[in-house]
Amino acid sequence: MEGLVSEDVCKKRGYFCLPISDRAPKQSEWKDEERPEVKLSFDKTENMIWKIAKSEILTIRENVKKSLNCGGSRPSIKDIESLFFGPASKLSSIFQAQLEIDPKTFMKFMSTLHLAKELTIPILHDGRIITED
Repeated sequence: MEGLVSEDVCKKRGYFCLPISDRAPKQSEWKDEERPEVKLSFDKTENMIWKIAKSEILTIRENVKKSLNCGGSRPSIKDIESLFFGPASKLSSIFQAQLEIDPKTFMKFMSTLHLAKELTIPILHDGRIITED
């Protein structure tokens, strides 16, 4: 996983990044700025967060469609699952490496995860993944 990235890398990847400063300003460099009158508001955060979430959801949907070459059509669950967890998936490789399991065991794990989610039962026992058939 990456840590901080430079502004150039952010712009190239289309990310929004805050600029990284090599040093913090010294106290002698601090400046007082005139600010408008402070106003308190309530219940605006939820609306703002929802707008951000909707924007992110739409971006993810578009990126998935591009990755699957769906054009205007809606991708199937099988297409999406293959994209994120299929044999060629980077995410699948990361999970397998972190969990130290082979692809077959990983697919059993994902199947168990989906089934457990539907049945609302745990899939871990004493911190270990339950993979028995």
